[in-house]
Amino acid sequence: GLPGSERFDYVFANHFLHHLEDDGIAPTLTALLARTRRLLVITDLLRARSSYFWYALFAGIFLHGSFAVSDGLLSIRRGFRPQELEALLAGAAASARLEVRRERPGRVVVIGTGTDIVRPF
Repeated sequence: GLPGSERFDYVFANHFLHHLEDDGIAPTLTALLARTRRLLVITDLLRARSSYFWYALFAGIFLHGSFAVSDGLLSIRRGFRPQELEALLAGAAASARLEVRRERPGRVVVIGTGTDIVRPF
């Protein structure tokens, strides 16, 4: 689990799922969602040839000689397709409140609704 017991209205995380082992993704998202009152948004990299190509072109021009070139390409290779994330979350207790989307350019997004009911004034 996560340290502490604080809850938050909104939880945002970026580019970290591809650093986890597959069997750690569902428990991590379940733990984050349990701490979320309203909305959880997690973005990560889409594993796709187009993502790899465009990043390689961009990085080759603007990041030449930087570790970010090889690290970014490796991260894209470790990224996900939406169906893969959905499958990894299928067994999670929180999966009913999670939606996986593909967003441009080269992103997968997990959106979760928090546990509190939000009513307009």
